[in-house]
Amino acid sequence: MSNPDTNIKTLPLRKKIIQHVRKNIVSGLLILVPAGITFIALRFLFSLAGKLLEPLLKISYNGKVPEFLIISVSLLVLVIFTYLIGFFVSMVIGKRLVTFGEKILLRVPILRSIYSASKQAVEVFLARNEKSFQSVVLIEFPLAGSRSLGFVSGTIKDDKGNIFYKVFVPTTPNPTSGFLLIIREKDVHPAGISVEDAIKMIVSGGLVTPPNFRPEIK
Repeated sequence: MSNPDTNIKTLPLRKKIIQHVRKNIVSGLLILVPAGITFIALRFLFSLAGKLLEPLLKISYNGKVPEFLIISVSLLVLVIFTYLIGFFVSMVIGKRLVTFGEKILLRVPILRSIYSASKQAVEVFLARNEKSFQSVVLIEFPLAGSRSLGFVSGTIKDDKGNIFYKVFVPTTPNPTSGFLLIIREKDVHPAGISVEDAIKMIVSGGLVTPPNFRPEIK
């Protein structure tokens, strides 16, 4: 089997440029799209809260409302509104509405890819508790000599005190499905990249690869 890196090096210059541009565009979209949507949504809600609250505050302050007060109250309203949305979504009717909206988005080819990647990335970025993945590792899977990225979700011990790692190996480009493997400690090797970088790499099908990633198993 030919070496992928060798094949890339022998490509014509035009194809190299196209691949380079496409790779970086995908990488940029994975960052800009969710960030842009979040910024636009928060800016709209903040502006709306300010416009709605300003007349009420003017009544209380006889028409002279300090600018910092409008900003502070608008931020408070925005936080409360975001909390209420999250609370509503956690209820049965909210979950059904979200599921219905996702089904519509997932039928649109371009939006489907962007939405899925954005949602998965946000879920990982917000998973900062004890239930989140601990680290990224390399294992030999599914064949000897091959390398797969896995996420460590914990460890267990057998009766003899041997340590085994619980490793989740996700599928590409949808990292929400995959394989749960129980692997001996000596067969688990640090990948040297963060969980966020690994998710980007998996979601993009390898187009977005951290520059410090090395697939060696030492």
